[in-house]
Amino acid sequence: MAEAELLEIEAWLCLDLGQSDRAAGLLDRAIQLYREIGDEPRCAQALILKANVLGHLEPSQAVELLYAALALLESVQQPRLELCARHGLAWFLNDASQAREALALMEISRHLYESFPDSWTQLRLRWLEGRIARSLGDLRQAEAVLRSVVDRFEARGMHRDQTLAAIDLVEVYSLQGKFAAAVELVESFGPALATWGMHSEGQAMWLLFRNAVVDHADHHVPVEPDAFRGIATYFHRAWHQPMRYVSSRPS
Repeated sequence: MAEAELLEIEAWLCLDLGQSDRAAGLLDRAIQLYREIGDEPRCAQALILKANVLGHLEPSQAVELLYAALALLESVQQPRLELCARHGLAWFLNDASQAREALALMEISRHLYESFPDSWTQLRLRWLEGRIARSLGDLRQAEAVLRSVVDRFEARGMHRDQTLAAIDLVEVYSLQGKFAAAVELVESFGPALATWGMHSEGQAMWLLFRNAVVDHADHHVPVEPDAFRGIATYFHRAWHQPMRYVSSRPS
């Protein structure tokens, strides 16, 4: 048990350092140990963490891991852990182009969200709602929700989540043809990232993203979805320190 818990802690550290492959390997060992000692809740917790490690690059793989976690939780009363698994599953189903399945899961999970009225949980529910609305083409609803989410993250000083939610909002502006709003938002984050202590590579990545948004705005053409996926993946994985190799970068 102690060894498995230490492996999880080390995996969290590696995740913050952008070492996703190492984090996944450590979690594989932790999962094996939890299975050997028969601790299903801890095994489910490690599976959920591994899904979050891999999901931003491989959402379909994360979906499989989260289904496995939920199967382990069927016979135990772990509402917070179950909510984490359901929330992650809805998030990555949406990222895997299964927005209707994500919406259905979110709706049948509302009783669990209501059991945890803390602002952290409710804010992530709203973010998920905005992202699903965007995927389903309800862009007016997505804009309203995501603007609120960005503002609330800003008020709480949650700069990484604020940045990631802002990327979603820029995409919604771009899809609606609100190019001036998209440019204004993306340009506001350049100075903010520097103020927050973002490393030079991260600032350079944002500049590439900003240039893509401005260029497409000049031509009144929405930015390609891959640009948003690339910059979001980068900041998920490299917020704390530069990462030299990523699978997708904005162009």
